Amino acid sequence: HFMVNCPGESEKTKAGCAGLIERLYDLHCPKRNLGAVVLNNIRILPGTPMERIAVERGVISKGRDLLYPVYYNPPPLETFRHELETLNFRRNVFSWEGIPSPQPAPPSPPAPLPKGEGLRRFMSRISEKFSELKARGEKALIPYIMAGDPDLDATKRLVVEIEKSGADIIELGVPFSDPLADGP
Repeated sequence: HFMVNCPGESEKTKAGCAGLIERLYDLHCPKRNLGAVVLNNIRILPGTPMERIAVERGVISKGRDLLYPVYYNPPPLETFRHELETLNFRRNVFSWEGIPSPQPAPPSPPAPLPKGEGLRRFMSRISEKFSELKARGEKALIPYIMAGDPDLDATKRLVVEIEKSGADIIELGVPFSDPLADGP
């Protein structure tokens, strides 16, 4: 388990976390014996030092209802956990497929989007599709497939065929070494 974007997190500690995940996979890939790598933000609980820090730093307002889970995840590193999850999933899939993981050059950082803009753009494409279907009195066909099953080449072919077959949206599952919500 890794706790990310904790108080004091910096670009230096961020690079260290990514390096540690890379090293874990380098050590475990040959035997394919790495269990789950779980990444979390710190949950803010009432009456704790974390609540005090979050209020002092403006992450939450004083008196915020913390019954529903609220996590410490302030800018500028609010996407850090997602970046590490992407690294983890990429390394995990390559590991189980027995493929040496490519080491891409670090990308140039994109121009920052206004807060919420990335999600808004993504959601607006989905909303547009639903609006289009509703206007025609149609329902959405949204098939789900597990990425990498039976292999990555098959996944690519399946996505193309599913789209050609009339899917409105395609949901791709990401393989996880320890399925938590798949039932007994």
